[in-house]
Amino acid sequence: MITDRNIASDKPAEGKANSSDGLAYGSTPRLEAVCGLLLVVNQMTKGALLIVILMLTVFIGALGDGLVRDLDINCGCFSLSDTSRFSLVRALLQDVLMLFVAVWIFLLQLNWIHRPKTRESGSG
Repeated sequence: MITDRNIASDKPAEGKANSSDGLAYGSTPRLEAVCGLLLVVNQMTKGALLIVILMLTVFIGALGDGLVRDLDINCGCFSLSDTSRFSLVRALLQDVLMLFVAVWIFLLQLNWIHRPKTRESGSG
């Protein structure tokens, strides 16, 4: 259980006045929400996708590091009933899948991957 940081707040935990932890914890969900909103409304999609890809890469690295170190992370972030190792593996797989989809869409936006042509409905 994480006890030395106040994750729910934008301010660093007491005793860490010079730390930037509070800023990182408070701004990450907001950045995710802004990127998601931009993707939903189809505005600035390349930039939003790039930020999502970068964040997912960092999250995958952090989850992988937790698995390699066999960290016991049981904060309830993933699920209250899962064991921490299974929860980390599931979160890692979800992030890898989301990263694959985000990269695929990003490459489609750049026209590096061509969409398959569909048959026109009046021919035949």
